Amino acid sequence: MSLPKTDDEDSKKSDPQQSDICRHQCVKMHGSAKVGSRWQIVIPKDIRDTLKIAPDDTLLIFTKHDTMVWLIKADDLEHFIEYIKSEMNQ
Repeated sequence: MSLPKTDDEDSKKSDPQQSDICRHQCVKMHGSAKVGSRWQIVIPKDIRDTLKIAPDDTLLIFTKHDTMVWLIKADDLEHFIEYIKSEMNQ
């Protein structure tokens, strides 16, 4: 499975459709988070706001190739599965 293209401002300006695609599928760097002494991390506010994460929401945790960690809201699992299926068909 290939990762979606990164968010590139120049390509979005030249192709409005690319802008629409990136809003939903592009990989975006949001900064970093340190692991605390109790093995906890804080999800940055912009991510919480964008994904509408609230206290008591359930996040599913996936890993890939022992190098990536994905956090996915349990409510969004069906959408994520459809995305993975479409990537596998490419």
